[in-house]
Amino acid sequence: MAKFYYKVVADFLVVVHILWLILLVGGTVFIFYNRWYIPYHLTLIGGTAFLNLLFKGCPLTWLEEKYRRAWDPNTFYRHNSFAATYVEKFFGINTESGWVSRIQVAAKIISFTLSILLLTGVL
Repeated sequence: MAKFYYKVVADFLVVVHILWLILLVGGTVFIFYNRWYIPYHLTLIGGTAFLNLLFKGCPLTWLEEKYRRAWDPNTFYRHNSFAATYVEKFFGINTESGWVSRIQVAAKIISFTLSILLLTGVL
């Protein structure tokens, strides 16, 4: 039963991670139509970036990796890259974790910059 617990927690973390990504990406689009959301979006983007810098990666990825390996030590996982792992797993595209990380950093910078520009009225 204990092994099953690790799988359930790891699967739950995948769902939370996907929802978080939808919130971040969707929020970037949402701010163009709903300016009141900009301070919340800045908080989410800033907090995410801060945690990524603090933990040298996403804490959700680390936790999922930990529980997934506790469930099955032979589990395939690209070290510290949720996106690279699941792009390869579901689409068969072999990506480097570093390449995916650079895209994620660029997306956060773009989203943060757009939020600031909208908040200040430049856009």
